[in-house]
Amino acid sequence: MDDAWVIEDAALVEPLTAACDEMKRSLAGLAPPPSGAPTDVAASMAAQDAAVAAMIARDRAIGPETLDSDPPALDWLADWEALLRARGDTEHALLAGPAGPGGRSVAIIVPQTEDGYPITARMADALPACAVPSVLLEPPRPG
Repeated sequence: MDDAWVIEDAALVEPLTAACDEMKRSLAGLAPPPSGAPTDVAASMAAQDAAVAAMIARDRAIGPETLDSDPPALDWLADWEALLRARGDTEHALLAGPAGPGGRSVAIIVPQTEDGYPITARMADALPACAVPSVLLEPPRPG
């Protein structure tokens, strides 16, 4: 099968999936923020972001020639980087916004493709074993 949107090369699928599994384990091991204070929530998000950034770095270490051999892999990595930027924007808004009686309320705005498709859906299509964990799609809540 040659699907233009799916990462199919075993030389990529296996290491990308392994790095993703490690990222998911890292996320599962993170404690929730101790409170709903913006600094606590932002710090928790930063720890989650570090797990994602480590996965991206591990994936990029596969090498440009191998990544170039299956073009959806490059889009998939770019989508992860875009999601990290969106999360960073949310962290900044959380820390910079005015505090109300219930604290700051922010949402992670998932970027979309040029044709209006959420990148998270495209990411799941490209590598189904590594759909974006739901914990990355909203700010963490105190435990």
